[in-house]
Amino acid sequence: MRKFIFILFLLLFGFSLVNSQVIINEICSSNAESLLDEDYEASDWIELYNSGDSPVRLKDWRIYDKNNFAKAWVLPDTIINAKSYLILFASDKNRISSGNYLIEAGGQGAVEWAKDDYFHYEYLKVAGDFDISVKIPFFQSEFLFGLAGLMLRDSLNSSSSYISMNSQIQRRGSYFCVFREEQGGVPAVIHASQPIQFPNVFVRLKRQGDIVSSYLYQKNSMDWFSYGKFQYKNNDSVYLGIAISGTENGKLSKGLFKDLVLNGDTISFAKLSSFNNTGQEFNKRFYKELHTNFALSKEGEALFLWNSKAELVDSLTFPELKTDVSYGRYPNGENEFAYFYPSTPSSENANPCYAFAEEPEFSIEAGWYDAGFSLTFLNIKPNETVYYTLNSSEPNENSFLFEGNPIEIGKTTIVRAKTYAKNSVPSQTVSKSYFVEENTHKLPIVSVIVDSLDLWQNERGIMNPSNIFKKLEVMADFEFYETSKTHPNFSGKAGMKLHGGASRSKYPQKSFSLIAKSRYGLPKFEYTFFKDNNYETYDKLLIRNAGGDWGKAFLRDGFACKLALQMNLGASNYRPAVLYINGEYFGLQNLRERIDDEHISIKYGLSKNNLNLIEDKAVPLCGSRDSYLKLLDFIENNDMSNPDLFKQVEKLVDLKSLINYFVFRIWSGITDWPDYNQKFWSSSDYDGKWRWVVYDSDIALGNNFNYINYSLFVLKDSTKMFSKMMIKLLENEQFKYDMLNGFAGIFATKLHKSNSIPLLESIAEQLKDEIPSQQKRWEGSALDWENEVRAIKEFLLERNYSVLSNLLTYYKLNGMGEIICESSNIEGGDFKLHGIERKDFLGSMKYFQGIPVMLEAVPKQGYEFVSWGNPLLPDSSRLRIAFDSAEVVLNPIFKLKENPEERTIIFNEIMYKSSKDLKCDDWVELYNTAEETIDISNWIFKDDDDKHIFLIPEGTSVKPKEYLVLCENEESFSNSYPNVKNYIGSFSFGLGRPDIVRLFDASNNLIDSVAYSHLSPWDENADGTGFSLELDKFISDNNNPANWYAAHIYGGTPGELNSEQVSVQEFEASSGIHFSCYPNPLSDYSTI
Repeated sequence: MRKFIFILFLLLFGFSLVNSQVIINEICSSNAESLLDEDYEASDWIELYNSGDSPVRLKDWRIYDKNNFAKAWVLPDTIINAKSYLILFASDKNRISSGNYLIEAGGQGAVEWAKDDYFHYEYLKVAGDFDISVKIPFFQSEFLFGLAGLMLRDSLNSSSSYISMNSQIQRRGSYFCVFREEQGGVPAVIHASQPIQFPNVFVRLKRQGDIVSSYLYQKNSMDWFSYGKFQYKNNDSVYLGIAISGTENGKLSKGLFKDLVLNGDTISFAKLSSFNNTGQEFNKRFYKELHTNFALSKEGEALFLWNSKAELVDSLTFPELKTDVSYGRYPNGENEFAYFYPSTPSSENANPCYAFAEEPEFSIEAGWYDAGFSLTFLNIKPNETVYYTLNSSEPNENSFLFEGNPIEIGKTTIVRAKTYAKNSVPSQTVSKSYFVEENTHKLPIVSVIVDSLDLWQNERGIMNPSNIFKKLEVMADFEFYETSKTHPNFSGKAGMKLHGGASRSKYPQKSFSLIAKSRYGLPKFEYTFFKDNNYETYDKLLIRNAGGDWGKAFLRDGFACKLALQMNLGASNYRPAVLYINGEYFGLQNLRERIDDEHISIKYGLSKNNLNLIEDKAVPLCGSRDSYLKLLDFIENNDMSNPDLFKQVEKLVDLKSLINYFVFRIWSGITDWPDYNQKFWSSSDYDGKWRWVVYDSDIALGNNFNYINYSLFVLKDSTKMFSKMMIKLLENEQFKYDMLNGFAGIFATKLHKSNSIPLLESIAEQLKDEIPSQQKRWEGSALDWENEVRAIKEFLLERNYSVLSNLLTYYKLNGMGEIICESSNIEGGDFKLHGIERKDFLGSMKYFQGIPVMLEAVPKQGYEFVSWGNPLLPDSSRLRIAFDSAEVVLNPIFKLKENPEERTIIFNEIMYKSSKDLKCDDWVELYNTAEETIDISNWIFKDDDDKHIFLIPEGTSVKPKEYLVLCENEESFSNSYPNVKNYIGSFSFGLGRPDIVRLFDASNNLIDSVAYSHLSPWDENADGTGFSLELDKFISDNNNPANWYAAHIYGGTPGELNSEQVSVQEFEASSGIHFSCYPNPLSDYSTI
């Protein structure tokens, strides 16, 4: 059958093969651990094999995942020896050399327990002071105690005194400074408990006089950290270089080195001399790892190999593969194909498998049960065997064998099962939590299932005290329950790590991160874990122990982030939850989002390639910090009181977001800020401006400090980057006014007690019933909880007054004033203060006396502004004015326009979330209802965020009864609708679900707006289905959801008459999009 499929494939693709001794022998398209590349990444890989008896030169050969020689990746001048292998990493990195230098070693090694050293050494002889550093992108050793790093020696004698700074392998996870003070002595060790994270490992040795210092590079501070100082009085020339050691005879350690720098000069590895006393052959060479310009499809595809004459010499078609399972020829070079698990890169294909065992099917779903029950496994095939465990361990062929007798589940139990079959790849382990007669919870529940060895074993256990600061990751199953009376609402496999900094050792209850990865089966978590997010895709979830609030209210950071999100600041959403690990109650936890590059990319619809994410001391987490450092330099070295110079800052910083962030951080009284706990980002996919993110507010909101005096003075007490930047920016008078008005406006809205206290009380109410169980499970946690919550409430009652008083003192202002509006219902419009609509004020409309404020009249459609109803104010609808009095009375007056204009340009169609198959990005359609052409040059399109602006180009007009599409991405739109020509773009923001689309003319008058939603009463069939929202009739009220419907045609009708009035045939002819029905012939149902 496999031969038949292969022959059929040849016929379908219409090509012939030239006989070749070099063939595609094995591939892995879902690599996780089978083979790591020099970047310490699990790239897909392809194995070529020379089946002949002579070497073959592969210069100008090509390989590709499409039958297209012209676009195929070109192999460099490489020779593959007879009966030998060549690995190509299908990584899409497109390179043949990275400049890394490879050295290998075996033998007994250079270790602290031996008087003689056995190592491979590449060295120079130097005299006097020196400073040498090197990068170690990759290190692999069969034995845990292998070392790679820098070494200083008196001589090449195996018992010579020496000093070395080394990296271990990543799963061992730390740095070793090994040194022998006197010849013939036993070496000593300084152990640096810093996590190893290849490829970013750097070590350094520096001599000044008689002192030699060893260093490692800390990414979080972007600086060298000294881990040892040694007396060294040898004034003669010494040996200095890179070294690698094994510790086990017959097995090689392999290290890659890069960027060897001595006294500021880069040293070529080719200039080093070699020494090897291990008694084994070794390699030393510049490493040429081959990376193609394409990656492999996990769903399966074909590969093609051509010789230099453009003759197709081999092809291989592979199916969808599971993680770390490869597919290839068996035996080597033959035309029989099989799966291999484990895979066999650069070695003979062995132990072939011809199928995948089916995952075991449980008779009872995971969940919460009031009584015990009997469990069985269903639909087991004759050639399959199911093994299971009841203690959370990973099942194998030594576990319980299921022989048909029911398994009695009488108490809370974790059942894990795996299917085995002859000549088959074993199934993935399937895990289920059965909670029997357990206490119920009002909060959501996360149940994590993980092998106990992965929790507690000495070398790999993430909760073993010796490992808590290592970046160890283990595989876990997890289930998410909305309530404790249901089956799981979501379940899947994930990577699991410890999370946090000092809290890892400070508190017995740990925090964890759950990480979605293809290698575990889920590239993303797709579920609405946080109901108020407008997205449901997550790459990580945090299960957090409340950090610095663990012993107190257990909610400060989550509550603070909820408030920050209400202010449209970036923040990690929060939901209290209960955690079980392997069926054991692990207590109350905070379910959180992880603020990283993936989170920001998903939330704002950005490409990670165009994202810069930075934390604290300008440490880049993603992208580059260069533009931020240039911004700081510009601010520091220029007069910010100069309006023209300040405008340059406005182009690079979202100042409104910065003010909101600053107001929030000052208000919250956080004590480990601004020196720490900062993250900020920019993206060319957005508007290129820097924005700040709120996170880690555990030590805030009155937590263990005198918050009354902790206010704006914090800037003067800090010399850190953020403080220096803000002090300089506040030299600008207008920015200072905007900042002060930000305090006044936000304190009367989102941070007013009428908003903050109900939010606090709602969270506390959710936690209340769980607190006794938490206190019982973890001694010292949530102590005196009710008084802690009461203390936060007191903070919320008093904080605004204390901050405002502080500002009055700081800036020597006369006091606060209040705007009084005597009319509770202003006919024809309303007004804004500080950019905030009157209806959104929860407290008095306050202002600082003597500080200019912005007043803006907002007439309703068909009305126009007349006056402020105050004879002292000019009759301008927009005023920037300073009030010196303690009270100002306003009674804005509006009147009907004498000749109200009909709406001419309206929103007629909206595509706010297409389907996965229709990659058109977002768009809206405008329609001109008038009888004449309307010039819309310099009109403005916005969503619900005022900073999201698309300026319609000069010279743009819409003819009568015609359409114009505004699209997020012109290229995506054009590819999806090739026959539609009446479109412009691209706007730099995506549309949300829900959102508001707004159109303003060149004078900033609102022309039309639609506030739509993805939820009923709006048509939910337009949400992610590929069907747009269409307006029923041009004259309809387009803010009434009853007048909108999901398009009747897939893709909608951009630039055309809406689908209610057009046939499929007409649309196909006009748009270039065609439809087919399946199945064919039609059965009970068909899909268009």
